[in-house]
Amino acid sequence: MKKITFLIVMLCFWMGHSQAVQKTTPTLSQADSRMTAISSQNADDRSSVIAYAAQQGIFESAPVSVASRTQETAPVSNAACSFDNPSNAWENGYNYTGAFGELANDFEVPAGTTFDFDQITYNSFITAGESITGVDVAIYPDAGGLPGATAVASFAAVVPTSQTLIGGNFGFDGIEVVLDMPVVTLEQGVYWVGLNNGTSSAGGPLFWEVTTATALGNPSAQGGAYPDPTVDGVHSFSGDCSSAIVLNFDPAANYIGYANVFETPANGGGFVFGSPWGVPDLKTVVDPTASVTLQPNFNTYDDNPTDPFWVDQGTGLGNKDFEGNTYVDDPTLAGNELVWTGFVQVNDLDPSYAAEAFIKVFNANFSVLKIETAPLVEGEFFEVNYTNVEPDDTFVQYGWYVKGLNASSANEAALGTVVIGTGPLQCGDFAYINEVPTGSGPPSQIFPDFPDFNSISVDDVFITGDAGAICSIAVQGRYSDGAAGLPGDPNSSVEFTIYKDDNGVPGAVQYTETFPGSVDADADGNFVLEPAQAIENTINPDTRYWISVVAVMEFGLAGQWYWSSAEDTNDNAALWQNPGGGFGVCPSWATFAECGVGGGLGPDLLMDVQMTVTDPLTYDVLAGARFIECGTSEFGDTLTATTDVGVAPDCDTTTGAPGVWYIYNEVSGLDNEIRLYTCSGNTDYDTKLSVYTGDPSALTCVVGNDDDPSCTNFQSGVEFVAEANMTYYILVHGWNTSIGNFELTLECTVIPPANDDIDNAIDLLTVGCPFTDENVPMPGATAEAGTPTGCDINGANGVWYEFTPEINGFITGTISSPSGVSSVTFYTAPDQASDETDLVHVDYYQNQCLPSTTATIPVIGNQTYYCFVVNTGGATDIVFDNCQLGTASNEIEGFDYYPNPTNERVNLASVQNIETVVLYNILGQKLISLNVDATTTQLDVAHLAAGAYLMEVTVDGQKGTYKLIKQ
Repeated sequence: MKKITFLIVMLCFWMGHSQAVQKTTPTLSQADSRMTAISSQNADDRSSVIAYAAQQGIFESAPVSVASRTQETAPVSNAACSFDNPSNAWENGYNYTGAFGELANDFEVPAGTTFDFDQITYNSFITAGESITGVDVAIYPDAGGLPGATAVASFAAVVPTSQTLIGGNFGFDGIEVVLDMPVVTLEQGVYWVGLNNGTSSAGGPLFWEVTTATALGNPSAQGGAYPDPTVDGVHSFSGDCSSAIVLNFDPAANYIGYANVFETPANGGGFVFGSPWGVPDLKTVVDPTASVTLQPNFNTYDDNPTDPFWVDQGTGLGNKDFEGNTYVDDPTLAGNELVWTGFVQVNDLDPSYAAEAFIKVFNANFSVLKIETAPLVEGEFFEVNYTNVEPDDTFVQYGWYVKGLNASSANEAALGTVVIGTGPLQCGDFAYINEVPTGSGPPSQIFPDFPDFNSISVDDVFITGDAGAICSIAVQGRYSDGAAGLPGDPNSSVEFTIYKDDNGVPGAVQYTETFPGSVDADADGNFVLEPAQAIENTINPDTRYWISVVAVMEFGLAGQWYWSSAEDTNDNAALWQNPGGGFGVCPSWATFAECGVGGGLGPDLLMDVQMTVTDPLTYDVLAGARFIECGTSEFGDTLTATTDVGVAPDCDTTTGAPGVWYIYNEVSGLDNEIRLYTCSGNTDYDTKLSVYTGDPSALTCVVGNDDDPSCTNFQSGVEFVAEANMTYYILVHGWNTSIGNFELTLECTVIPPANDDIDNAIDLLTVGCPFTDENVPMPGATAEAGTPTGCDINGANGVWYEFTPEINGFITGTISSPSGVSSVTFYTAPDQASDETDLVHVDYYQNQCLPSTTATIPVIGNQTYYCFVVNTGGATDIVFDNCQLGTASNEIEGFDYYPNPTNERVNLASVQNIETVVLYNILGQKLISLNVDATTTQLDVAHLAAGAYLMEVTVDGQKGTYKLIKQ
């Protein structure tokens, strides 16, 4: 807190720049009206003008030739006082709270004072060794000897872990519980203070000590098991007593605006002019039902982008320091001690801006100004005290100011705000509700024991107005008939996830949290989740998000959980998927009706999403990162960004300068070579780049760069391989403390498969057959430039395999996950130095030169074969089996056949029993089939045409394939 007193006598005054933009409030305060009149007078009245300038607080220090009062000391603290109701004996009785009712006791704030309530001390019984938790406190106005229906204040009290035992009775310990509470200022009157909902650490209700003493006035108002109105509680209410007038923040007050304009510190910091200013133009946003939001000024920049008075034409930055005062003008307060208070719900204002609450008091001709200020600390009440009451006090203003560089509204989100309210932000500031049930609903569960039947249900949230953090989400559901549900599985849990939108379906995960299965202890299928994080849990206005709630439990122990559906039809319809395909439908997102789940009911899900007002996410924080896609450039700046030290580890370069975040999601399923850079004429400062992956709470460095040799002006660029289906976080920051504007460009080149070209064909005899080539990135394959004889593949995108079998046999090639255009085709070639134009299509009925997913051919020893595989729609496994290509797998010990070549007959002999003999032509057609069941036999081939044939022999269960030549 600080106090400054000025007595203004005389000072030469320049009224300001002729091009100054002035915004006028619809209603001027008395002081503003006087200033307007004075400004129109001749130059001889400059002393009065200066007096008003002082009244507006525009001077950094006392002006030259000004007789100044001695600076005031800090105000005297309010006198401490308390209202006590003591007891020396536990025998006087007790009162249950918790499920049984509430204990309330009254006291009176005397006339001529106010009472700043800040602490309660209560006596209680507990079982030995326990402690007290979860106490709620409410303060009610008196209503005819009982608490009124509506509390003036309520809160969940913070119970200290260290609690004082003071003796006891009835088998209980006595304990003194001190509850600290936010300051609540009470005017003259009778009030009741009630406690409820507290429990012991063992989960039982509390026993508050009561007494027959009536020192506080009326007896207690008790509910529940002991509704005895003849006794009081043992407690004391303490705080500060004061005769000052308390000015509590009122969002509906008549707020006035005034602007003071200064040169920037680089230009000397001198005062330029002051003027009444419209409150919205300051830029202050007044919500008369809830809050006042203070911001830096933008209109002077946006309305005058080419005026060097307001905008530095060289740097593009604002050229004036703008002090926006938002205040209430109330002369009736003069002559009183004053306390000005309110709650700072949000203060994420950029640190280059100053903001404080103030009380200004000045005399009748504005020649004396007295100012008291207090800081605006997020999550705390501010309190400005004025005690220096003097007979000359005439005018009083109280409010706030924000001072700093006038800026472009393009940086509005990054520069932050101060939000003033009557108290802390509350869960339920606003809600998004689907509440009209349609019954049934889709399963939404992860099965550790049946993963193919995992399913996920999501519903979208789209709001306008304020941004909000989800503070609770109540969902309605049911378990399969007779199932034990979450309590039935000791390892059960519930997963809550917020997805960003990706063209109408869930995209990247913004936030996720796992809750233990105890959230549904009564196993009714309905439960409430309360997320722990505020920043990543923020829902921005006019932005679509998807919310999923999924039960994780074993089917055998707990059954299934179904998320009940609703007919509200809010925004887009809810979606469902079964990634493992166990249900046989919707491996990717689709509506309930399209998937046939939940009886086709819906279209939404029963949920009540409660939110607390927050600032929107910006890309200054990782959770608000902007998306960047391959082949695009994004424009941004770090002018108002904050440092990411502690969030982003050093990554090949330090990360101390302010930075902003982008996300690149590799969604093609393919590895990519990435080139990411800021080398552009649109980048005007010394940049750095850092790229991370992994958990956002524990980022892992991929690559970073300060100065890329291929860039100019110390700009940066990185290259790395982006793995398929990975998420990458990109931090654009600067060298040392550098900030500025940038253009970020992302170039992606799909990495083709290793066997993309015939020259790099995989040799199946080298890798072994059967062989599975796993997850081949088929869409990355390049186009063929040539084509074989007998089959046109020119322009097709595929991969190659080769082999030269040692003996005769068969081989089959198969695409395991066909997608898009698919084909498998075998060719022969003169030798392994062949190219596409040397290949000849194997003319076999199971090797068509047509779209297909599998092909089989017979093969002849020492002949080179090639297989060309195409699958344009995605990565896949390519499987080669039915392999009979090597000596070891195709000869039967003890078997022989002769003569070979032959003209008419072939003799077959074996040590073991010959079961069958089958003869195929080179096209795989079956020509002869014999059941032998002997150790010797003859095969008559006299009627066959000359050529090569394959003979398949089965001996005692073992198969062998032999090449037979007919002359």
